[in-house]
Amino acid sequence: FLLLVCDVFVSLSTGTATAVHETITRTTYPKLFTPLRLESQASRVYSRNVFFDIQKEIKKAVCSCSIETGECRGDLKMFIISHKKKKSSVNTTYLVSRNYTANTVEFECNLFTRNGYLCRHAFKVLINDEVESIPNQYVLRRWKQNLIQSAKIRYGEVDAEKDKSIIDVYSKVDNIISIVRNDKSILTRLEQHLDNFMVDIEKEVPYEDPSQQKLDAIRDHLGVSIPDDVDILPPSGIRNKGCGTGKRLVSVSEKIQSVSKKARRKCATYGQRTSHDSRNCPELIE
Repeated sequence: FLLLVCDVFVSLSTGTATAVHETITRTTYPKLFTPLRLESQASRVYSRNVFFDIQKEIKKAVCSCSIETGECRGDLKMFIISHKKKKSSVNTTYLVSRNYTANTVEFECNLFTRNGYLCRHAFKVLINDEVESIPNQYVLRRWKQNLIQSAKIRYGEVDAEKDKSIIDVYSKVDNIISIVRNDKSILTRLEQHLDNFMVDIEKEVPYEDPSQQKLDAIRDHLGVSIPDDVDILPPSGIRNKGCGTGKRLVSVSEKIQSVSKKARRKCATYGQRTSHDSRNCPELIE
């Protein structure tokens, strides 16, 4: 049972962290260190945490790397990149080759193989060639924004066939984009078809505000509607004693019990143990 509870809490915390990360990536814009369009394009493509790693590589490419030599061999150009490390006076050199026909970059440090994004040495070559965007083959899908698809569950009655159709449509569109991602003409044609289809859909299906859809679904589920005139108001004369202090109101019975537990004193007038003494004896007061 304890293991099950731990798994549930881990799942909840992981889901919450993922939701927070997706929200930050979608609603905020990071601070850029350079005026390069390469960095700006990376901020729009990658998720926020991965972009910070790539931004660090771009910054190192600008500040800590330099091109020592460059040799052309047809469509292939070889670069010797000198990398200056902060804690060492010795510069490390790396070989980077770029194929202009295939638009590929090969480098010795193998950072892309380990982490899935380009290294500072490759960025140095791309910046030197004034490349404005990272080649598509080096943008892995698992690091991109909007990787987690939007929720396919809609408010209202549950329809298994409709949900299955929605999932199939998402999958087919995603597969089409993956296939034609490098063909600009087909992507343009696909966009035109989708625009035309969107115009036809807007004629057939009227637009409904998602918040209104949610409100209507709640009304149908509860079987009630919001009245025009509200005649139920918050109560007046609320006692807020003890509010915010961590203390609760003590009942009358508890007060009586606490009084009864007090040690009795001997009254010199009565000569017996009572709840008073001779100084406040009722007979003397009378």
